[in-house]
Amino acid sequence: MTIMKLKTIKFENYKAFKSIQEFEIKPITILIGKNSSGKSVVSRLPLLISRSLAGSSSSPLELQFDDLDFGGSFVDLIHNRFSHGFLNFEIVFADSSSEAITLKVQIQNIADYPIQIIKFFSLTSSDGFKLELNWILNEAINEPQFYEATGALTGKHNIDFKGFIPVNIREPNFLKYLTRIKEVPQTINYLGPFRQFPERTYRYTGSTMPQIGYKGKNAPQILGIDYFKDGKIVESVGEWFKENLGGWKLGVEKALNFFELVLVSPDDPSVKVNIVDVGHGMSQVLPIIVRNFIPNGFNNSIEIVEQPELHLHPAAHGNLAELYATTSQRENSSFIIETHSENFILRLRRLVAEGKIKKEDIIIYWIDDLQRPGSELNKIEVDDNGDVNFWPEGIFTESLEEVKGMRRAQREK
Repeated sequence: MTIMKLKTIKFENYKAFKSIQEFEIKPITILIGKNSSGKSVVSRLPLLISRSLAGSSSSPLELQFDDLDFGGSFVDLIHNRFSHGFLNFEIVFADSSSEAITLKVQIQNIADYPIQIIKFFSLTSSDGFKLELNWILNEAINEPQFYEATGALTGKHNIDFKGFIPVNIREPNFLKYLTRIKEVPQTINYLGPFRQFPERTYRYTGSTMPQIGYKGKNAPQILGIDYFKDGKIVESVGEWFKENLGGWKLGVEKALNFFELVLVSPDDPSVKVNIVDVGHGMSQVLPIIVRNFIPNGFNNSIEIVEQPELHLHPAAHGNLAELYATTSQRENSSFIIETHSENFILRLRRLVAEGKIKKEDIIIYWIDDLQRPGSELNKIEVDDNGDVNFWPEGIFTESLEEVKGMRRAQREK
């Protein structure tokens, strides 16, 4: 039995999005749009939901964790901050055997207390299992809450929730599906747009490789540990730097109980510069490249990455996109990538045209930041030739507009 993977999220009334939106997660899922259109709101949504699936949160949605802030209060999650508002989620999970589980949750804000109630809960599976819970309105909100159950349970039941998870139901089949859903949070990782700036030296911390970390802070330690094992990750990362970032190869330099990350000159290998002493692009891309060369460590995972191209020269954007495509196929991982890079997207389309990735493995979402009725997710599909079924007006046309303006200025002289 393989691990369940998050496949689709439908959401309603969430942040900038009023109407029901469907977010499908493919091996490569790209989000584009203008600033403050809602890209990060969507890209981080699997991370927000994952906390509620673990069954450890005292509230339906945990708003602050790992230095991430989704809002000061639950009302900040609701479209137009309506104090008596609600959120709807429909979440689909599946494994490689095509077994699927669908979870539906409605969260109602009770503004007078303030508190949030799971108003509706539904869990169904592809093999016919079904359980629904409907909240029975009780004015004494702080007392035990009762639900009318249908499906695997019937009648009136006192139900407690931790996150999205009802914790006091003992129905055996329900517990089986619940166990599978609780596997999902451990598969979701996040790397933010501002990665941790490197240190001049690092102390060896042991032999167990940690996760990259949401700011990429553990990438240097992963390289240090690998250096004393077989050095394969160090070599792969170093070669990628050499081929894509001006010829300087990244390496590890040992010094007593410490090590440092250095860039080796392509002209004279004896010239080694600490990564602290070079441009931001080198250090900002480091966690991304390290992550993509860790072998077999992230199978079936969902990796959320914001602006991987940050601080990099545009010439490297396409190669970075190709690296992600290669990793997704090697690991059966999915990458949700928020980007402002046209070159990044063009390379992915080219890879489809060249037959190196399947058109079914990539999806592009354009966030249309409509004021009324609210932002919308627009799916852009890529065909076998790398062409798209539509392209939003004004997106990545800046260079053309600048050339046109320059030509107008020249004619007017």
